[in-house]
Amino acid sequence: MSAESNRPPRTVSGANGQSAEPGRPEQFPAAKPGLPLWPDKEILVPTDFTDHAGVALSHAIRFAERLGARITLLHVIVTPLATMDGVACYPAMETVERTDWNARQWVGRICEREKLRPPILGETVVRMGIPCEAVRQTAIELNSDLIVVATHGRNGLSHVLFGSAAETIIRQAPCPVLVVRATAL
Repeated sequence: MSAESNRPPRTVSGANGQSAEPGRPEQFPAAKPGLPLWPDKEILVPTDFTDHAGVALSHAIRFAERLGARITLLHVIVTPLATMDGVACYPAMETVERTDWNARQWVGRICEREKLRPPILGETVVRMGIPCEAVRQTAIELNSDLIVVATHGRNGLSHVLFGSAAETIIRQAPCPVLVVRATAL
């Protein structure tokens, strides 16, 4: 008889975290101190510079610190600009360059304020385009493992008229999405 057959059968936890075997608690090996739990993982955090996005970034930083993951901070400059008659309007190149420069300055300020730097900070990205599409494309290019996004918590008529960027990101994302609602704001 082998040593394998003398071991008690493994139990599987039930939905409430209890052992499937009554009277026997489930045993899980403890994580080894100092080892990252999620090494080489990428967390993508889109920001529109609102307080809501700041709350989502705070959650992402805590995840990254505890799990050993890296954060990519993304800001999307919305283009094209739409006019009242529905015709797409692209800004002048000078305006685009100034807007890009300003966005990069804001992203840098956020990193300073949050003390976000390597190894937690992987990179910062500023892109132009439609935000939900840019988030999806960036997640694909970076092979992101998680997207942490804020929701403004719109409801009623404003939700019907403007929709939810978080909802669109969830539907299009190539990886899991953690949606953070900043209810305390």
